[in-house]
Amino acid sequence: MKYSIFVLLFLWVTAYRLYAQVDACKLILKTDQVIRSKHVDPIDFNPTLFHQVLDGYLEAIDPEFIVFCKQDSLYLHEQLKQSISICDVFTQTEKYIKNRLNSHDSLVNALDLSYFTNNDLPERFVIPCFKIVDRKINDKALQVYAKQYYKYLFLDKQYVLKEAEITLESKRILEVIIKKRTAYYNNFLSNESALLKLYLNAISMRYDPHSLFLDANEHQQWNTALAKEELSFGFDFEVTDNDLYKVTQIIPGSAAWNSKQMDVGDRIDQIELLNGKKYLVGIDTDEEIYEAFIAKQNSILTFYVTKLDGTKVMIKLTKSKIEVLDNVINGYIIKKDKQRFGYIDLPSFYSEETQYGGNGCASDMAREILQLKKDTIDGLILDLRGNGGGYMHEALTIAGLFIDEGVLALQQIKGDKPRYLKDPNRGVLYDGKLIVLAGNFSASASELLAGVLQQYNRAIIVGNTTFGKATMQVTVPLDSLEETQGTNNYYLNITIGKFYMINKQTNQAVGIRPDIALPSIYDYMDVEREAKTPYYIKPDSVQKLVNVVLYPKIDLNAIKKKSEARLIAGNWVARFKSVADTINRYTCSTSSLVLNQKNIFKLEEAKNIFFVNRSKTSVVDFIPYAIVNTSIYNQLLKDHERYYKPNQYKIDELKKDVRLFETINILSDYTIQL
Repeated sequence: MKYSIFVLLFLWVTAYRLYAQVDACKLILKTDQVIRSKHVDPIDFNPTLFHQVLDGYLEAIDPEFIVFCKQDSLYLHEQLKQSISICDVFTQTEKYIKNRLNSHDSLVNALDLSYFTNNDLPERFVIPCFKIVDRKINDKALQVYAKQYYKYLFLDKQYVLKEAEITLESKRILEVIIKKRTAYYNNFLSNESALLKLYLNAISMRYDPHSLFLDANEHQQWNTALAKEELSFGFDFEVTDNDLYKVTQIIPGSAAWNSKQMDVGDRIDQIELLNGKKYLVGIDTDEEIYEAFIAKQNSILTFYVTKLDGTKVMIKLTKSKIEVLDNVINGYIIKKDKQRFGYIDLPSFYSEETQYGGNGCASDMAREILQLKKDTIDGLILDLRGNGGGYMHEALTIAGLFIDEGVLALQQIKGDKPRYLKDPNRGVLYDGKLIVLAGNFSASASELLAGVLQQYNRAIIVGNTTFGKATMQVTVPLDSLEETQGTNNYYLNITIGKFYMINKQTNQAVGIRPDIALPSIYDYMDVEREAKTPYYIKPDSVQKLVNVVLYPKIDLNAIKKKSEARLIAGNWVARFKSVADTINRYTCSTSSLVLNQKNIFKLEEAKNIFFVNRSKTSVVDFIPYAIVNTSIYNQLLKDHERYYKPNQYKIDELKKDVRLFETINILSDYTIQL
């Protein structure tokens, strides 16, 4: 579950009051009823599915595999043999689950400092990588593993403190671990609501991974938090397994956005006030850190951040109102010999309908294209890497900037026949050579845009196969049916439809395949994809007559061969694979080590050295092309000096981007091809 930095404390305070006086079975049955009535691929729960919901429920309670063993799982599944209702899965397992939580809570309270600080024990431990961890066979094995896991957390926190140059007694570190863990499990033990919420989500996510249950507080605060905040730093985060904060969203136009230094996926390790006082995330309480965020006198904070590649940076942000510039999308001109190419990075499909205010991304995109055309370009690169989606109508409007008119895609909502998704505006804003740069994490609306341009032969798709999400969700109140009225404190995010390309095929669970593939370290890593999520909706097709006028097919043979030759000359595949293999060894190794401070510190230090060295030199050597601003943006920089530094940071980052470098070469070949 993701939490906004601005509403986290409110949710903590109200979490203990959720579902008060609400009958659990009534809520469970109504949740299933509403989802089934609106879901595009509804299911009828049967005994087989009861067991699948139980598995999801147990994993939600115990994502670290330290509470339940295989014997527990077998016992609980045995209890479901006589179940006749989805409600039974909750009621018939609740007592046993609480007993196991109580047992683990006792283990946490009994953690012994002497065991944690003893570096002479010969016990071997595999650093947990939860995507491959299996439940221990029995309670005895589980107890041993759980203690070792907590010792690993203890040693890892010691290393984090060392890196932050903070001295903290071992006793204090252990107290932090115990306090956080007992609070976590006591919440489940003292409030049926906490377990019930996880169970309702387990039901929702059995339909598909994007359907969720929300209470009224989550729904309201999630939608309105930013609008209610006068000042903010402009980013959201989620709490990681080791109690650190991972950035999940950068708000367009905010301080974090304008800094150009903070990215989705960054880990916040430490926060520093202007007076020098520091808060260490994972050690100091979340309430203290939240107070540091909201205090009026703390208008400037310094965030100590670890980037995805392991490098550490300090980012100083000043609270500000969410100020959306006339155009939050910046275009650049890239010069290669006598050629001039436009480059636009689209990080998300935001809309003027959102709380951010200002124009939607399609309007911003149009203005940026006009600026690039004014400065004369020979081709355009639209970068969708890392764009996880957003408003579908914005994606369709952007597609219409490059396509004259016609059906762009198809949509099917439950209970309705397939319907056309048409270009909302007739005419073309840009008719030149176009490349879309996509990656593994381009999803949803990004895939819709890339797929439309590919199907129309309007653009060359370069990069990697995309995430594979071609479904649409809507949030509805639980009382949206007459039969469920009276439960208006709860909401459901439900997958109500699917979209298809003009060939009547979907990219759901398949992704958009690039016309010209570029190797990536993610090709050799177990990255998240739609097809890897439990109970994802399977790909299908629709039957509907689609008449469109396509652009001439792009001759890719020569362009592709030239790119492949450059990749071979640069030894791209072997070098990316080597980097990926090293990352895999550090982050998800199956090798065991003796569990002591020396080995954990040695492992973390080696990891840091590797990532820092990797960030200093490109995986593939190249000489970057010149990158400059548009003439209009240069004028804006003269009038608004505070944007100069972030702008230069962005340009410097683009110059390190080897995949962009090769995309420019591909576009160059494309523009000179007869």
